Amino acid sequence: MSATAPDRDDQDRLIGEEERRRITGLSRTTWWRRERDDPATPKSIYLGPNTIRWRLSEIHAWMDNLPRAEEVQEHTGPRELARQERVEREAERAARPKPQRPTSNDIAARGQRRPRRTRQQILDEARAYCASQQETAT
Repeated sequence: MSATAPDRDDQDRLIGEEERRRITGLSRTTWWRRERDDPATPKSIYLGPNTIRWRLSEIHAWMDNLPRAEEVQEHTGPRELARQERVEREAERAARPKPQRPTSNDIAARGQRRPRRTRQQILDEARAYCASQQETAT
């Protein structure tokens, strides 16, 4: 006996995954998430191993009860929430005073290491070293 027997109303027939996807426009993953999280989403009917179906009448009733685009105030999905949290964290971080990091000369002034040399000082020291080496070689 087929699911589309003549004595059955067409709206009470069972539909498979492909037809459900075509009617609702929702992917398999999205549908499973909605079925898991939203009690209003029509639940699948288990017919056997690897065989699930949905009642066409339940799918149509569910779609008729979905809010229209103009009725929805604001959609705040997970990406939008994450973006809002990131913006808030960045604003808090910008409002905090930045700690002053000590410069290398500050560290040297405390005696923890020698002061930072400029490029010119390094070149002068190198020239003096080379000159002293030449004097000892001759």
